[in-house]
Amino acid sequence: PQTNFYGEYGAPAFGGMVSGRVTRVGGQPDTYMGDLNYRTPVGPGMATVGVTAMKSPQMNGLANYHAGYGVPLGENGFVGANVMQPAQGGKPIFGAQLQYRKQFAKGGAVTIDEMRRELMRNK
Repeated sequence: PQTNFYGEYGAPAFGGMVSGRVTRVGGQPDTYMGDLNYRTPVGPGMATVGVTAMKSPQMNGLANYHAGYGVPLGENGFVGANVMQPAQGGKPIFGAQLQYRKQFAKGGAVTIDEMRRELMRNK
Protein backbone atom coordinates (compact mmCIF):
# COMPACT_ATOMS: atom_id res chain seq x y z
CA PRO A 1 0.00 0.00 0.00
CA GLN A 2 1.06 3.56 -0.73
CA THR A 3 0.23 6.50 1.53
CA ASN A 4 0.35 10.04 0.17
CA PHE A 5 0.70 13.06 2.47
CA TYR A 6 -0.53 16.47 1.39
CA GLY A 7 -1.22 20.01 2.51
CA GLU A 8 -3.93 22.10 0.91
CA TYR A 9 -4.94 25.76 1.06
CA GLY A 10 -7.69 27.79 -0.60
CA ALA A 11 -8.70 31.44 -0.53
CA PRO A 12 -11.21 33.67 -2.35
CA ALA A 13 -9.65 35.80 -5.10
CA PHE A 14 -10.77 37.75 -8.17
CA GLY A 15 -14.41 36.69 -7.77
CA GLY A 16 -13.52 33.01 -7.56
CA MET A 17 -11.35 30.67 -5.50
CA VAL A 18 -7.63 29.98 -5.69
CA SER A 19 -6.45 26.70 -4.21
CA GLY A 20 -3.14 24.92 -3.99
CA ARG A 21 -1.99 21.53 -2.81
CA VAL A 22 1.41 19.92 -2.35
CA THR A 23 1.53 16.12 -2.14
CA ARG A 24 4.44 13.94 -1.05
CA VAL A 25 4.01 10.71 -2.98
CA GLY A 26 4.37 7.74 -0.65
CA GLY A 27 6.67 4.89 -1.57
CA GLN A 28 8.69 7.10 -3.92
CA PRO A 29 11.50 8.99 -2.19
CA ASP A 30 11.79 12.72 -2.88
CA THR A 31 8.75 12.73 -5.19
CA TYR A 32 6.31 15.64 -4.90
CA MET A 33 3.28 16.84 -6.86
CA GLY A 34 1.83 20.33 -6.70
CA ASP A 35 -1.44 21.78 -7.96
CA LEU A 36 -2.47 25.41 -8.31
CA ASN A 37 -6.04 26.03 -9.49
CA TYR A 38 -8.45 28.90 -10.00
CA ARG A 39 -12.23 28.32 -10.10
CA THR A 40 -14.88 30.91 -10.87
CA PRO A 41 -18.62 30.78 -11.63
CA VAL A 42 -19.46 31.32 -15.31
CA GLY A 43 -23.10 31.04 -16.39
CA PRO A 44 -24.74 27.98 -14.85
CA GLY A 45 -21.45 26.23 -14.13
CA MET A 46 -17.87 26.58 -12.93
CA ALA A 47 -14.77 27.32 -15.02
CA THR A 48 -11.36 26.08 -13.85
CA VAL A 49 -7.80 26.76 -14.97
CA GLY A 50 -4.69 25.41 -13.36
CA VAL A 51 -1.29 23.83 -13.44
CA THR A 52 -0.03 20.54 -12.02
CA ALA A 53 3.70 20.01 -11.51
CA MET A 54 5.80 17.02 -10.44
CA LYS A 55 9.32 16.86 -9.06
CA SER A 56 11.27 13.67 -8.50
CA PRO A 57 14.90 12.54 -8.73
CA GLN A 58 14.23 11.59 -12.39
CA MET A 59 12.16 14.69 -13.34
CA ASN A 60 12.54 18.31 -12.41
CA GLY A 61 9.38 20.39 -12.39
CA LEU A 62 7.36 19.05 -15.31
CA ALA A 63 4.09 21.01 -15.52
CA ASN A 64 0.75 20.13 -17.15
CA TYR A 65 -1.64 23.00 -17.86
CA HIS A 66 -5.38 22.43 -17.85
CA ALA A 67 -8.71 24.22 -18.28
CA GLY A 68 -12.26 22.96 -17.89
CA TYR A 69 -15.91 23.76 -17.41
CA GLY A 70 -18.52 21.86 -15.41
CA VAL A 71 -22.28 22.24 -14.95
CA PRO A 72 -24.21 20.82 -11.97
CA LEU A 73 -26.82 18.08 -12.46
CA GLY A 74 -29.31 19.20 -9.82
CA GLU A 75 -27.88 18.62 -6.35
CA ASN A 76 -26.49 15.17 -7.13
CA GLY A 77 -23.68 15.57 -9.60
CA PHE A 78 -22.09 17.37 -12.49
CA VAL A 79 -20.99 16.96 -16.07
CA GLY A 80 -17.89 18.65 -17.45
CA ALA A 81 -15.25 18.83 -20.13
CA ASN A 82 -11.57 19.70 -19.92
CA VAL A 83 -8.45 20.09 -21.98
CA MET A 84 -4.89 19.45 -20.80
CA GLN A 85 -1.60 20.49 -22.37
CA PRO A 86 0.99 17.86 -21.37
CA ALA A 87 4.28 19.03 -19.88
CA GLN A 88 6.35 17.18 -22.44
CA GLY A 89 4.61 18.98 -25.32
CA GLY A 90 2.55 17.46 -28.05
CA LYS A 91 -1.09 18.01 -28.82
CA PRO A 92 -3.67 18.86 -26.12
CA ILE A 93 -5.69 16.03 -24.57
CA PHE A 94 -9.47 16.47 -24.31
CA GLY A 95 -11.55 14.74 -21.66
CA ALA A 96 -15.00 14.59 -20.12
CA GLN A 97 -16.37 13.66 -16.71
CA LEU A 98 -19.80 12.71 -15.40
CA GLN A 99 -20.47 12.30 -11.69
CA TYR A 100 -23.81 11.44 -10.11
CA ARG A 101 -24.56 10.64 -6.47
CA LYS A 102 -27.86 9.21 -5.21
CA GLN A 103 -28.57 9.38 -1.48
CA PHE A 104 -30.83 6.75 0.07
CA ALA A 105 -33.08 7.20 3.13
CA LYS A 106 -31.03 4.84 5.32
CA GLY A 107 -27.90 6.97 4.99
CA GLY A 108 -26.11 5.04 2.26
CA ALA A 109 -25.24 6.45 -1.11
CA VAL A 110 -24.26 5.26 -4.54
CA THR A 111 -21.78 7.34 -6.51
CA ILE A 112 -21.21 6.93 -10.23
CA ASP A 113 -18.02 8.70 -11.26
CA GLU A 114 -17.13 8.18 -14.87
CA MET A 115 -14.09 9.94 -16.24
CA ARG A 116 -12.82 9.61 -19.76
CA ARG A 117 -9.42 11.05 -20.54
CA GLU A 118 -8.12 11.09 -24.04
CA LEU A 119 -11.69 10.77 -25.36
CA MET A 120 -10.66 12.75 -28.37
CA ARG A 121 -6.98 13.04 -29.06
CA ASN A 122 -6.03 15.26 -31.95
CA LYS A 123 -4.67 13.23 -34.81
